[in-house]
Amino acid sequence: MDWTLTYCHKAIDSARPHFRLLKLLPAEPLGNGLRCTLDTHSFPPENVEYEALSYTWGKGPKRFRLFVDDDTFAITQNLYNALRRLRHEYKIRTLWIDAICIDQSNSHEKNQQVQFMRDVFANASTVLIWLGESNPAIETMMACSEAQDFVCSRKYKWTDEARRGMSHLIPGALCLLTKDWFNRMWTMQEFLVAKDTRLLCGSGSMLWRSFREMLIPLQDTSPSMTFNGRTRLMEDNLDKKPFGRELYSIMKLEESRKLLDFVPPKGEEEQDVWSLDALLELTVTREATDPRDKIFAL
Repeated sequence: MDWTLTYCHKAIDSARPHFRLLKLLPAEPLGNGLRCTLDTHSFPPENVEYEALSYTWGKGPKRFRLFVDDDTFAITQNLYNALRRLRHEYKIRTLWIDAICIDQSNSHEKNQQVQFMRDVFANASTVLIWLGESNPAIETMMACSEAQDFVCSRKYKWTDEARRGMSHLIPGALCLLTKDWFNRMWTMQEFLVAKDTRLLCGSGSMLWRSFREMLIPLQDTSPSMTFNGRTRLMEDNLDKKPFGRELYSIMKLEESRKLLDFVPPKGEEEQDVWSLDALLELTVTREATDPRDKIFAL
């Protein structure tokens, strides 16, 4: 790194909830020189819409430069790639990103901000799920107009012909399932509380519900699995199924979101569906750099 870090976060008023929002300044697509400003807002913010980024930090060092209020700030390659893809050409994009919007060098601030991270994601207009850079199979899937138009009509019937027509998109879907995002602990919470979610990979973008529908043809390779009803998956045979664990993880996310959205009939009391056993089953395959996050992220 042949440049010096000069940006210092301004202190946040901890007496009441505040958070920072990043304004990503416009530039040519994939151009160099990422620039942004960082402003403090009360939470929840009034008359301010923002998107929240759900991603994995990656294992590499922070050696990529971001200009924050004309000062220099270091970020990881994965975040650098995400910001280059997210940047608009002609307008500002308002984002919440943990690595930048929270002063990671200030333990007191981190502890305070983590307490309402769930609310930050729940309040965002959209949660953007950045999966990393793409490959030809993923690009084919995301560029396909069928995939974009495949937005979840419950009336849609999966015929054999329809399955065959989508078969060329399956390699891309399987490639996405191997991305680190699907195995991390914090990303589960970020997904579950979101109002709306969009998958981003390389230059491609698609709604989560479109991606979910595209996984239905994979029942051909894992016949005991279904997204149209309750999960039916024999745990004993999980490792024998192609991408069985990855698909099982997606299905559990979907089931958990339905539980969060469930409203009991009038006159019935709401019951707590999140027992410790249920939470442990949901997160058993997920990983965290800090083992304590296996608890904090629940």
